[in-house]
Amino acid sequence: MAISEEIITKSIQATKIKLEIEEQDRMIEEARHLEQWLEPLLQVSTNHGGSVHESVQADQADKVLREDKVREVVDKDKLTGNSDNFQEGFYRVPSVIEE
Repeated sequence: MAISEEIITKSIQATKIKLEIEEQDRMIEEARHLEQWLEPLLQVSTNHGGSVHESVQADQADKVLREDKVREVVDKDKLTGNSDNFQEGFYRVPSVIEE
């Protein structure tokens, strides 16, 4: 499908973008350049007999869950006991926001 001025003009009107004539001409040239770049990609066969194979989507992959293992729990007081800045369940840090 060739990109024409008419297609670009209709697209601009549909999106209610205000462009100068020079900008509109540049957009047409860019669209034509993009079309030339995409043309070889459109020639690639993507049917099941072709050389391009389907990829597995994340939602189609089997869900692998790890086994839950009971581990030793470290005592919270032991972890926080060596800090002078731990108060009322939180670590006190220097202020980074000035009032």
